[in-house]
Amino acid sequence: KKAGVSNATASRALRRIGKIKPSTIEKVENAAKELGYIVNTAAQTLKTASKKRVGLIVSDISNDYYHYIQASIESMLKNLDYELTISISSENPIDERKAFKTLIGVGVGFIFFTPTSNNNKDIIDIAIKNDIKVIQLFRNVYRDIPSIINDDEGGCFSATNYFINKGKKRILLFDVDYEYLDNNCVTPNRSIGFKKAA
Repeated sequence: KKAGVSNATASRALRRIGKIKPSTIEKVENAAKELGYIVNTAAQTLKTASKKRVGLIVSDISNDYYHYIQASIESMLKNLDYELTISISSENPIDERKAFKTLIGVGVGFIFFTPTSNNNKDIIDIAIKNDIKVIQLFRNVYRDIPSIINDDEGGCFSATNYFINKGKKRILLFDVDYEYLDNNCVTPNRSIGFKKAA
């Protein structure tokens, strides 16, 4: 309606099939962008699908910790008759954005992700606008989105405090520096816990 075309024309324009004027495609794409609409590529299969879908965006596929988390989530969901769709962000906000678009497009009901930056609020808002529950894992970057976190800050405080109480004076924290993520906007923060104890 916003583009002033029929449903069929809008569908063909968004999928770029059939004979459609470039000006019509532009009108439809502009309307879709303004409305936060992302094509649901799984719409036909969703009509007959019996399982619910959950999306998981893995931030670092080379980290064994995430393999364990993925396997645990997959096992739990299987028992509940849910399907898990996995996407990978590789600690890159551009890949994270693509992963969100893909998961929105296949019609997931939930997206679990570990934020790679604080720059993708707009695509997260589109997911929420499409009635998708979005949950951050391990990093509380977006303050208005629910989070499931490990208390890395408290853990580093406790570990550092333990060594100080044992008389150790040369304590070093090895932490990760993410290229796209401002560690100052992440909670819990290992470095803060370390500094509080030191």
